[in-house]
Amino acid sequence: MSSPISYNTIDLTVPLFDAQFDPYNRGYLLVGGGGGENKSGVANTIALLDVSKRSEISIATQLNLSRNEDSIQSIASLTTPTGLVTFAGINSSATSQEAGNNYHLNSFEVTFPKKKQTEESEKDSAEAKIKFTTRASLFKAKKEGKARPYQRLLRLSPVTSREAPSRRICVAATGDAAKNEIVMFDATTAVPSESSVFARLSPPDGVEAVDLDLTEENDLGCFALAYCTDHEIYVCRLRYDFDSRKTVPSKPETTSVYTASASPGGKTGTSRPKIRCLRWLSPQHLLVLQKSGSSPAELVILNLSSSTGKINLRRALPKSLEVAAHLDICALDADPGSGERQFLVAVAGANRSRDSVIHVYTLDHRPSDPDPARPIWQLNKFSVLNSVHPSNIMRITFANFFPPKQNPNSTMSVATPSQYISLASVAWGGTVVIDTFTLTSTPTKPHDTGAARTSTTNPRGTPSIRWVLTTNSMTERLTSRAGIILIAMSVLVAAILLQSYITLTKGDAAAASPFRTAKSVIKKLQPPGARTMPAVLRRDGAVISSAVVSAASAASSVAAEFNPIPGVEHRFRDLLDWTQKSGKEVATAPQHHIHVRAPAPDESAAQGKAPQGLTASLLPVNRREELERLQKQGAKKWEELSVAEKEKWTRRMRDSGDYVEAVPESIFKAVLFSEWAAIVGGGLRDAVLN
Repeated sequence: MSSPISYNTIDLTVPLFDAQFDPYNRGYLLVGGGGGENKSGVANTIALLDVSKRSEISIATQLNLSRNEDSIQSIASLTTPTGLVTFAGINSSATSQEAGNNYHLNSFEVTFPKKKQTEESEKDSAEAKIKFTTRASLFKAKKEGKARPYQRLLRLSPVTSREAPSRRICVAATGDAAKNEIVMFDATTAVPSESSVFARLSPPDGVEAVDLDLTEENDLGCFALAYCTDHEIYVCRLRYDFDSRKTVPSKPETTSVYTASASPGGKTGTSRPKIRCLRWLSPQHLLVLQKSGSSPAELVILNLSSSTGKINLRRALPKSLEVAAHLDICALDADPGSGERQFLVAVAGANRSRDSVIHVYTLDHRPSDPDPARPIWQLNKFSVLNSVHPSNIMRITFANFFPPKQNPNSTMSVATPSQYISLASVAWGGTVVIDTFTLTSTPTKPHDTGAARTSTTNPRGTPSIRWVLTTNSMTERLTSRAGIILIAMSVLVAAILLQSYITLTKGDAAAASPFRTAKSVIKKLQPPGARTMPAVLRRDGAVISSAVVSAASAASSVAAEFNPIPGVEHRFRDLLDWTQKSGKEVATAPQHHIHVRAPAPDESAAQGKAPQGLTASLLPVNRREELERLQKQGAKKWEELSVAEKEKWTRRMRDSGDYVEAVPESIFKAVLFSEWAAIVGGGLRDAVLN
């Protein structure tokens, strides 16, 4: 099976700032950029690229623009039978702006090449052309002091279908102005002018719009504009009559629908995220990309069915994506019955190594899912495209997707040709990269039409299909795997505990290594700080320990021969007797250390109760890290104790019955003595540090 992703690249050697596919996806990509106003050096250019073949990218035509004006900053195109009408944001010269004139909206007529109909050559029979037509000034913002307003954003309302072209509107926004503005104008003419403007909006406090997007709510000319500032999202809904050139309402107003706030589970003191990009998913749903300082970027889906936006989904992106600057989506075809649809989502930026990357996701929408447990929106990671460009990415854009027609009267079972979707990205260094994704067909679902369920098949019985990037949801795969892993781990832990219990009850000390006892297994599963806490707590003079430790101690006491297990609590006296009886020369060639702990402070002594025996454990000499940790927590060898400390420990051992006068003092040279306060303090310190 071939790879689902392929790519091609071309280098135009000039900085590129924007790109847009032919809205009808006829195999062309328009890019623009340049070096800006300069006398020599990097030129300003607009180029038409032929991307109809997945194996190569070629320049169909290119037009170098005046060096006395700024470079192209934004592009938006209307379709014509022979090509495109392209609007481009190009600032006038500095001299013209000083005079108060900035003709920022430039129009170009783009003619596609005509292909030969014979098989003699695949080259174009007629050359493609890009022709400048006119320029206009739609903004009222003028140069004031250091502020030099320019056309920062430009976006057309989306196309609906190839068969029924719709009339479209366009929106443009300023940047770097003393008081920024947003204008909406009629885009049914190739030569827009100030008279084409039907709405002017002013962002709060005159700040510039960071991003904006348009959507059409129905076929009656109802549109919705969404734009964002650093922390706010605003929506303007209106109806525009193309014939009378009037809007309803006559003075459109914007409404704040979302204010960015720190994630509920984020770190304390995290700053408010900044909104980077937004895209309409439907007339009632917005996809938002936001980023807060060093925190991971987030994708947020807003439901705008009420007066204020409700968050339907909030997903943190990988921390490796340190810079998240660009967002685009592609809507695939919807299931005619259930309304289910898959979107492709691309987020571009840079990773920790400052390499340009693009993260690609699938976003599944299930508006009529009968299962309330399944999410309406499901975001799944598809792929990460690394080192896409050698320089910073300036724009990413998906091609529109138009599914192939399904012939309901077909008498032959003809396989539907493979479908592809392209993602273009342009960079500061002048490179253009086209990543192409292979789509997969999936059968549509039956749906209810009142009384009866209707099968989504054509009259010939061929099932209807829709297209997706992938049907194998990563979330569903992880969900199914998680249950299997959980069951396997439960069985494994139960087997370890059972084997430990059997080993201990048989008294097989040789087989009961520290890693096979339940005590050791549990300690290994604990975090480092938890291991340093005392294993035995005392209350009312009684020893309270875990069930596993109690079972181990009970099994050891009934054994015919005492065989201490390293890491398990034993009576200090038993360990001393075992050391002496077994002939262990702990003083000269110790194989183990004995770690004894002072009893916890309680009320038994005050109440006249007999003190309990001291508890201790064996520590093999090869466990140096554990030995060093105990010594850092205050554990001391016998020779390191002061005279007063030796007297205290001797008194403790006498009171608890662990001290016998006949026991030589040399036996204590391999014993580590720990005070209760040192144990607790060391444990707390390790827990905090860990």
